[in-house]
Amino acid sequence: MLLAPHMTVHNPSGTISSNIFWYNRWDLYLNQPGRTQDEITKIRGDVDRLRRKIRRLPWRDKAEQVLIRYYNAFAHFDLEKSFLDGWKLLEFIGGDEGTKGDTLIKRAAFLSSNPTLSKEIGMHLKHRRNLISHGRSIKDARNETLAFQMKSFVRPLLETFLTNPFNFEKEKDIWEFCDLPVNKTELDKQAKLLATAQKFRDQ
Repeated sequence: MLLAPHMTVHNPSGTISSNIFWYNRWDLYLNQPGRTQDEITKIRGDVDRLRRKIRRLPWRDKAEQVLIRYYNAFAHFDLEKSFLDGWKLLEFIGGDEGTKGDTLIKRAAFLSSNPTLSKEIGMHLKHRRNLISHGRSIKDARNETLAFQMKSFVRPLLETFLTNPFNFEKEKDIWEFCDLPVNKTELDKQAKLLATAQKFRDQ
């Protein structure tokens, strides 16, 4: 986590623990060198591979719309609009029209490296989205954070939607996959029940 350049540290009661400012040096982040030719070549190769995968998708037409929506969402100068369009992108790839927000969050979190933490972030984003939708705009200083959180949150689901690594035949298969339990014990239990049901029907 990259903290702000200046901050205060507080006790659990809310009082300031020390009457000083803490700060972080950002020099390494502000003076990044440009892309090397090898990095540029790798990026071009990644783009070409993505294009080939999209051409083979059963939902190719929608995938092309998704790329346009992704670009439009996160190219805004207005970061509040960027955040809201990012949420609309989640709705577009995370389920049918009318899919509830909690379900969208669960599906996006399922594909992350830390589903529990990702789900908490998703609930936070949903709360912020609801506040904005009801006319309670957020402070400008927080818009950038929300926009980047939204971009990071939707990315695993976006990548799965565009590359189809599990060779699903329909969009619905992705959603059903993401609706499975995160916990391995629960997955094993469900697999055993399905195997038992299959055996029962085959008799």
